[in-house]
Amino acid sequence: MQVSKRQIPQIILLIVLILSAISLVDTTMNYVDFCAALANFQLRVDAVDFVVDGSNLEINIDFTISNPTRYGGFLLGSVYATLYYEGEPHNVTVSPGGPRVGTPYQVVETRWWELPPNEVDVARQVLPYAVISISTSRRVTGDDAKIFMAYLEKQSNQNNIQFRLDTRVFLVTSTFLGTTSLEFPDLYYP
Repeated sequence: MQVSKRQIPQIILLIVLILSAISLVDTTMNYVDFCAALANFQLRVDAVDFVVDGSNLEINIDFTISNPTRYGGFLLGSVYATLYYEGEPHNVTVSPGGPRVGTPYQVVETRWWELPPNEVDVARQVLPYAVISISTSRRVTGDDAKIFMAYLEKQSNQNNIQFRLDTRVFLVTSTFLGTTSLEFPDLYYP
């Protein structure tokens, strides 16, 4: 078969189109896997332990993070956790930008007490179908520790203390998003 000079540009265009289509299929499949991984990413609280040492309190939280998909483009940057416990009603100041920042801010009554948040840097690749165990430890001192220990002493005759754990997992991705965070609010323990 002989190719004429007029057919050469058409053949080159056809080759470029075929290579582009192959490239787009791979990129599209990677993006579909990325979306499935975001939708199925899981975080589980395995244990929350309190260690009381005099007037100090140490909170240890064990997590399991899993990626049950075939996507392997995540880097687990950090895990941020805030532990709340249900106690006596008290007033807190809330606003979109933090305490007394921005307008409007307001004072609300709540039964939930917040212990100081904790962030642990992980910087670890999340491989496909991976399960990663993470432990955090936070030392609580001062008024936060005193209020919590008084609450524990008051509740010592009860079997059930209600805790709420709000977590945020920061993922570094190789997509146009750069860094994204997944929130897992209201994980109750036990």
